[in-house]
Amino acid sequence: MSINLGPHIPTNGLVFSTDPNSGRSWDGTTLVNLSHVNDSTTATGTVNFSTDGGGTFTFSENGSNFSFGTSGPLWGLLDVSLVGWVKQGATGSPHQTVICTSTGYLYGMKLMSRYHGAAAVWIGDGGTDSYLLSSGVDITGDGLYHHLVCTRTGVTGELKIYVDGAERGSVNTYTGFLNESGSTGYGFDYHSGGYYHLGNIGQVYGYDRVLSPDEILYMYNFGKKRYGL
Repeated sequence: MSINLGPHIPTNGLVFSTDPNSGRSWDGTTLVNLSHVNDSTTATGTVNFSTDGGGTFTFSENGSNFSFGTSGPLWGLLDVSLVGWVKQGATGSPHQTVICTSTGYLYGMKLMSRYHGAAAVWIGDGGTDSYLLSSGVDITGDGLYHHLVCTRTGVTGELKIYVDGAERGSVNTYTGFLNESGSTGYGFDYHSGGYYHLGNIGQVYGYDRVLSPDEILYMYNFGKKRYGL
């Protein structure tokens, strides 16, 4: 599928890409994954478009979200990278998720703009093998957009998190393919009954491979102008 994602976005292994400011991705009703034929969704509740950040979605922690269902291209991957631009609002909510491969409790991989403070990534196999990797960087309520990335190497189980182009932590987790349950979620996760985003989410990408540190830094440097950085 031929798509225009804007400058400096690696397309090798890209299986999920959305942009609130793209008329092809968001027409005011339907959010289309530009990297996968027939992968689209409508909002649950009211999600608003804002010109802030060059075009972003605003979420009000009121239950609104996008759900891409239970069989999308981010499900059950061996290697995976999740990428999102986000401005995290001031909130006491412990969980603020940008994008997750599946919403099921203890399943999948979740890129979180807030986990009891700092941005983080969480991964689980549906049982006792679950991991939380904090970035140590709390972006809550700072009024700025940030580029968050998490990567996972299936053969070794290595999990990494990046904030604004810089690696902020790594941990070895379970190996093999991701174990999924629940929908691929944008702006929410269903841990402990459901947590919904407060703030702005811009471009979101998902890959079926591990992005390199150079690619991540490149994406940040060439994307930050749009977000006023």
